[in-house]
Amino acid sequence: LKGKKLGFGCVDSAVNVVDDKEEVRALVERGIAAVGKENMLLDPDCGLRKVDIPIAMEKLKIISDLAKEFN
Repeated sequence: LKGKKLGFGCVDSAVNVVDDKEEVRALVERGIAAVGKENMLLDPDCGLRKVDIPIAMEKLKIISDLAKEFN
Protein backbone atom coordinates (compact mmCIF):
# COMPACT_ATOMS: atom_id res chain seq x y z
CA LEU A 1 0.00 0.00 0.00
CA LYS A 2 3.06 2.25 0.29
CA GLY A 3 1.77 5.79 0.79
CA LYS A 4 -1.87 4.80 0.22
CA LYS A 5 -4.82 4.39 2.56
CA LEU A 6 -7.58 1.83 2.20
CA GLY A 7 -11.18 2.93 2.74
CA PHE A 8 -12.40 -0.03 4.78
CA GLY A 9 -16.17 -0.43 4.47
CA CYS A 10 -17.24 -1.79 7.84
CA VAL A 11 -21.00 -1.12 8.11
CA ASP A 12 -23.63 -2.38 5.70
CA SER A 13 -25.26 0.40 3.70
CA ALA A 14 -27.68 -1.99 1.97
CA VAL A 15 -29.82 -2.61 5.06
CA ASN A 16 -31.88 -0.11 7.03
CA VAL A 17 -30.85 -1.67 10.35
CA VAL A 18 -28.12 -0.63 12.78
CA ASP A 19 -25.14 -2.98 12.57
CA ASP A 20 -24.06 -4.95 15.64
CA LYS A 21 -21.08 -3.07 17.08
CA GLU A 22 -19.29 -6.27 18.13
CA GLU A 23 -19.59 -7.70 14.62
CA VAL A 24 -18.24 -4.46 13.15
CA ARG A 25 -15.39 -4.50 15.70
CA ALA A 26 -14.47 -8.06 14.66
CA LEU A 27 -14.49 -7.04 11.00
CA VAL A 28 -12.24 -4.05 11.74
CA GLU A 29 -9.86 -6.29 13.69
CA ARG A 30 -9.59 -8.62 10.68
CA GLY A 31 -8.89 -5.62 8.45
CA ILE A 32 -6.18 -4.39 10.81
CA ALA A 33 -4.59 -7.84 10.80
CA ALA A 34 -4.61 -7.85 6.99
CA VAL A 35 -3.39 -4.34 6.13
CA GLY A 36 -2.44 -2.61 9.40
CA LYS A 37 -4.40 0.15 11.12
CA GLU A 38 -2.04 2.81 9.77
CA ASN A 39 -3.26 1.92 6.26
CA MET A 40 -7.01 1.95 6.99
CA LEU A 41 -9.75 4.57 7.04
CA LEU A 42 -13.04 3.30 8.45
CA ASP A 43 -16.12 4.09 6.39
CA PRO A 44 -19.45 2.56 5.35
CA ASP A 45 -19.27 -0.08 2.61
CA CYS A 46 -20.89 2.49 0.30
CA GLY A 47 -23.00 5.61 0.65
CA LEU A 48 -25.77 5.71 3.23
CA ARG A 49 -28.21 7.57 0.99
CA LYS A 50 -30.83 4.79 1.05
CA VAL A 51 -30.73 4.39 4.83
CA ASP A 52 -33.06 6.38 7.12
CA ILE A 53 -31.24 9.30 8.72
CA PRO A 54 -31.49 8.07 12.36
CA ILE A 55 -30.11 4.66 11.31
CA ALA A 56 -27.35 6.28 9.23
CA MET A 57 -26.36 8.39 12.23
CA GLU A 58 -26.12 5.28 14.43
CA LYS A 59 -24.01 3.51 11.79
CA LEU A 60 -21.69 6.53 11.63
CA LYS A 61 -21.48 6.61 15.43
CA ILE A 62 -20.31 3.00 15.43
CA ILE A 63 -17.62 3.88 12.89
CA SER A 64 -16.57 6.94 14.89
CA ASP A 65 -16.46 5.05 18.20
CA LEU A 66 -14.38 2.24 16.73
CA ALA A 67 -12.01 4.64 14.96
CA LYS A 68 -11.32 6.29 18.33
CA GLU A 69 -10.96 2.92 20.03
CA PHE A 70 -8.39 1.64 17.54
CA ASN A 71 -6.34 4.85 17.39
